[in-house]
Amino acid sequence: MSSLRIAVALLAASLPVWSLPAPRAAAAEADFSGKTIVVVVAFAAGGPVDLFARVIAGNVGRLLPGTPSVVVQSMPGAGGVVAANYLYNLAKKDGTVFGVTISPFTNEYIDKNEVRFASSKFYWLGALNISQATYANDALGVKSVADLVATKNQVVIGGLSPGSARDLRMRSFLEALGIGGYKYVAGYSGTQPVRLALLRNEVNFSDESIVALAVDLAPEVKAGKIIPLVQTGVTRNGKRVPDRSVAIPTAQDAVTSVRGEGARNSVEFRGMLLIETMMTLGRAVLAPPGIDPVAGRALRSAVNRLREDAQFLQAAQKVAQSEDAELLGGDEAQEVAREITELVKADPEAIAYLERKAKN
Repeated sequence: MSSLRIAVALLAASLPVWSLPAPRAAAAEADFSGKTIVVVVAFAAGGPVDLFARVIAGNVGRLLPGTPSVVVQSMPGAGGVVAANYLYNLAKKDGTVFGVTISPFTNEYIDKNEVRFASSKFYWLGALNISQATYANDALGVKSVADLVATKNQVVIGGLSPGSARDLRMRSFLEALGIGGYKYVAGYSGTQPVRLALLRNEVNFSDESIVALAVDLAPEVKAGKIIPLVQTGVTRNGKRVPDRSVAIPTAQDAVTSVRGEGARNSVEFRGMLLIETMMTLGRAVLAPPGIDPVAGRALRSAVNRLREDAQFLQAAQKVAQSEDAELLGGDEAQEVAREITELVKADPEAIAYLERKAKN
């Protein structure tokens, strides 16, 4: 099976896609014989982050020198902040602890509550991303983004919390289209409750992984009860991945097709692209900063090897229900994290816009 890679959406373009580096010979210097590696998971057991972490944990040990035991420790709280703070400040730096969480950039730069870490200074072992899809139900009466702009019906977003990256992505997308009269209903405990509310017509606008749209909601999509509108996330060889039967434009292309290229200059568009960029490293595999360099190289090498490992790929694709889950190696993820930090600093107006949205 071909190696996996992801591409990052930049504010107005795309980061280059890096090729898979050869494993470093120095990784062989490490020895984890007789040790137990703890994988700290930043979200509750049974959720998508936990499932991905358990696939990592179930396979990485046999690829490390000394084939150590690997166990999973749940550390949920504050949208991933509790675990990220622990990894950054308290976790052992000998290679026996690493974590799996969502992209930490939104916590660091937008939410900021109790954050005691710098995302780009973690020792990145890898990252996973799956395309996200924004969709409406048939009650909204739209079939395309052009219809969305023209409709007299009110858009009602099913939301989690104002600071949620998912919610910020949807809200900035609507505002980039010039739709300011939407209703935002926050407080749902997850995307599954939002989905049920949408099918009951309590809300009419939501966002999930494109895998969920193409698999779980395929009957509703086929029947016209759910209308996919735009997607963000994975590209392959410079082209959008037409995951299964769902072929829809990117949010960026949809906005510019309706409002013209000048829309890129608006703070709403820039905020939308910035939040998309922050979420590129959607499932982050992180080790503490200052990790022992020999142990760190060994962990990175093992995660890189997972990208070509048939046993891992089979398990990961079963969890994701898709072959379009893209795993980025540690060296590449570290560089992307640095680029994201630079982008954030380059547009304080867009960050301020997202911060305002996150408060209400």
